[in-house]
Amino acid sequence: MVSRKRKRRNSRQLDFQRTVKKISEIFHQYSVEDIACALFISCMWLPNITSPTQHQLLTIIFASLNPEQYRANKKIKSYQDFKLLLETIYPLLPSFPLLEDYIPNLDWGEVKYHHSSKDYRIFYGCELEDPYDLLQLYETVYCPFNEEYVRFTSRSPIEELKLSLILQDKLIRAIDGLPKDLETTKVSLGGKQIPPQYFWSAAKSFFTSFDPQEVLGNDFLDKYSLDIGELYVDFSSSKSFEQTAFEDQILPYMFLHWKGRYLLVLPRRITSVLLDSWSTVFGQFKDQILGNEYRRHLRISMEVYKYLKTRIRSDNLFGLVNAVDQENNAHEVLFSTTFIAKDRLVLIYVARSHLKNG
Repeated sequence: MVSRKRKRRNSRQLDFQRTVKKISEIFHQYSVEDIACALFISCMWLPNITSPTQHQLLTIIFASLNPEQYRANKKIKSYQDFKLLLETIYPLLPSFPLLEDYIPNLDWGEVKYHHSSKDYRIFYGCELEDPYDLLQLYETVYCPFNEEYVRFTSRSPIEELKLSLILQDKLIRAIDGLPKDLETTKVSLGGKQIPPQYFWSAAKSFFTSFDPQEVLGNDFLDKYSLDIGELYVDFSSSKSFEQTAFEDQILPYMFLHWKGRYLLVLPRRITSVLLDSWSTVFGQFKDQILGNEYRRHLRISMEVYKYLKTRIRSDNLFGLVNAVDQENNAHEVLFSTTFIAKDRLVLIYVARSHLKNG
């Protein structure tokens, strides 16, 4: 006899499968360009920052479908056409209360990231707790070894960071993304709002005129793009999708490629995609780039000391410090940085476990 719990689980699985199928059928009525543009505008509307997982679901359904099956029987030529599409698909989306359980910062370029003597506007409110600090960590861990990465991987952490910043800055400057009534705009967990016409017009103009190849170059785009229809996703159950989303493995790309065009997707994930990509690179090439585990720990510890030295004004700040025993023999634990703050001795240690896979 099938238990009630299993029946409920099976029912949820079937509901999720029906949802994916229904959304796929709706997408197929339009063209690839119309769906890509509509999803871009929907996820970019600031109040929709609280439904990232739902927008990821829409995007991966779009990315997984065979582009030849898009019939373009319907076209999005006006705001009313755009509004009708969202009014059709929004009610179909399931809720993800365990994943969409917080409201990120409602920002639109207020936070700037300084890199190579220039300030870039970035998306701060996203799935990352503090993207600014993580970008600084990126610069500390990867960028000092740029030449080694270029030699062994033909990739440059400095150049890819710069281009990801340019991409965010260009998008933010091109679109006025702040709602005109921001102070009275209400957002809720997992909430979705149809963007107003003025935002639809501005975002559509950017999406249709932006040329990623001209701004970013083919090398960058090839690394951060996927051909539409090439994405495999397990849509058998909501649980499997949620687990993939929780592990941040949904769509590790910034663009979808189709017929020579690079279509920007989920822009608030640009920093996440960059960090995940370089974590993978580090895991694959750490021995060639930094040597064995001891040398990796030593070199990264030194970079942490250099980073802190430029930011902490103190005559009592030292790098690569060991404790010693009564016979002045160095202890095996190596501290990256030591400094005195008033009457306290502060010791900073880089955990070796974090250097194994990035």
